[in-house]
Amino acid sequence: MRFQIPNSKATGRFGRRRGGGGVGGGGFGALDTGFGSSDTYDSSQGYVSVTRGFTCGHASQQSDARVEEQETSRAREAVSKKQAVIDAYKASLEERSYPRADVPEGFEMVRKWVRGCEADHELCRTGRGAGKAEPFSPTRLIEVVGASADDDDGLRLRLVEEFGCDLTAGRIRYLALSHCWGLSTSEQDWQLKTTTTVTLTQRKNGITMATLPPLYQDALRITHALGERYLWIDSLCILQDSADDWTRESSVMGRIYAHAFCTISADAASSSAASILTRRDLAASIASLESANYQPSYVGWGRNTPASSSATDYPEYHAWSDLVAAQPLSRRAWTLQERQLSRRIVHYTQHQILWECTTLYASEIFPEGLPRAPSVHERLQMQPVGPACHAKLAQRMTDTSEVQGGHGYDSNADLRALWYWFVGEFSKRSLTVAEDRLPALSGIASSLAAVARQDAYIAGLWKSDLLYGLCWEASADTAVVRRRLVGSAPSWSWAGITGPVEFALRKPAGAVTIETEAEILDVAVTPLSSFNTLGSLSRGVLKVRGLLRTGKWDNTDRDSRTGIGSRSERAILGQEGVISWEPEIFRIAYDVEDPSDRDGVVCCLQVYEGAGGLLYGLLLVPVDGNAETYRRVGLVLFKLKIVRQSGESERQSNIAVLEIV
Repeated sequence: MRFQIPNSKATGRFGRRRGGGGVGGGGFGALDTGFGSSDTYDSSQGYVSVTRGFTCGHASQQSDARVEEQETSRAREAVSKKQAVIDAYKASLEERSYPRADVPEGFEMVRKWVRGCEADHELCRTGRGAGKAEPFSPTRLIEVVGASADDDDGLRLRLVEEFGCDLTAGRIRYLALSHCWGLSTSEQDWQLKTTTTVTLTQRKNGITMATLPPLYQDALRITHALGERYLWIDSLCILQDSADDWTRESSVMGRIYAHAFCTISADAASSSAASILTRRDLAASIASLESANYQPSYVGWGRNTPASSSATDYPEYHAWSDLVAAQPLSRRAWTLQERQLSRRIVHYTQHQILWECTTLYASEIFPEGLPRAPSVHERLQMQPVGPACHAKLAQRMTDTSEVQGGHGYDSNADLRALWYWFVGEFSKRSLTVAEDRLPALSGIASSLAAVARQDAYIAGLWKSDLLYGLCWEASADTAVVRRRLVGSAPSWSWAGITGPVEFALRKPAGAVTIETEAEILDVAVTPLSSFNTLGSLSRGVLKVRGLLRTGKWDNTDRDSRTGIGSRSERAILGQEGVISWEPEIFRIAYDVEDPSDRDGVVCCLQVYEGAGGLLYGLLLVPVDGNAETYRRVGLVLFKLKIVRQSGESERQSNIAVLEIV
């Protein structure tokens, strides 16, 4: 695939983010964009406002007495509201309490959510959102047949293969399971939870319930209890010993979850050996809220992060940040798109069953709907993931009424902001096969690309914002072992390495910017498989024109014992001479811990100007000594005074056209 990009000169507008993973400008209603710090200091008040815990935002820098003196009326009001919410939890808990998730009352509650959604939620029923309207059915499904929905004894199971992705007559109604496989303890364990070319015929003839892992048995019971006939489980419905079958089926993974009638989310199960229909203690859902040491799994998102922790006083936050985002399933990379693209989800968490669809958030304690946080500022502290978020984005990007004052609304800004958050969150999660970074996000990419206006998805980034997208940085966490992924993504894509990556916060709108003279002339990518053109790439070439500074590595900072340079090691970035170590001038963030080719030529391509007088550039090395073809090995951060030391004639002489692979 080739993308012509004639007008992508950078007028860089972003500054360095303090921590975490992700970023962006723009916004879309209740899901505003950008990331804020978790701590903000109010010098006029004299205290630190903390967005974690139920401290209501006040931790003294001096003493407890100082905290009492400076506590505001807003803080006292937050304390009162928190206690009111906890009391409401307790009152509701006394009315609705059953010890296990598999009792008739538990199944009936889920059935009510499903029936109510199907009957009353038009957005959920019609599947408004990217890529959900066309007929679709998975290649294989597990058929579940029993006497009645309330009796799961003697369920008859088999793998059916009569459908297929080319079905045009209509849509087969099925459920899908989102889960963690876990490690296989033996060859027998692997065989029991998978389907292969060897066992395919046997699975089609029939499956004995008792031979399946506990988690699969639970999912099948839930399917039957909801009155449904078909269930999709990846390990059973994809041939695990066939590379061709996996490539073909993984390419439509996003569509499988998008078209599922409902997704069963095994949030608390760390492997298929765990059960989700277990005894729960619903009181545990409020015990932590009353604890003075409660620490919620805060996930920042909003541009203007609220100064107080009032968001954590609401059941909505507790449900999605603690009972979902902090659970084992949310540590698995593939499940990010599974949750984002599903239209209905029933979450089986450690303490409660939760319901999530495009229209309603509910729980066992609040089956009619979780009390919402009172304002957009509190809601911004929750992860922008799930059916409602995805539908909102799709609606915002396709709504032609978003035009005011003669100026068109930049819907792609919403896409870009959400995408950078996805990449940051996704890159922190685990993948069994590291090279699956692009395939595991291709479902979301395909869905967003379908509604993006005049934009294109390229190697994990977006054409309209490609220069900014190139300025990703590998995590500085020394506990993370990073390595280069060869043959699945180009070096200039974040998907070309393992481990977490992060992007910088854009410079505020309206700030004065200076052109950096970087211009993308062309992009050409070659998919590894024709089944998934948005998945792994065998090659990706970026042709760019810009200011290129060439020099040699400065190895004076290398460890004499290991031969490995420190993270702050510098390289020559001028025509002659060595730029000595001055932290205030620039630093290098390597993509992997010790780049190869340390003894050869190294270059810096100036790409983007950011806030605080910073300029961002790509650290490059020639490929096989070719002076026109390079690969990326890191990101360079300059102070602009370095760049401006050169005269205009020298700058023009250093303008080059090069290819990055």
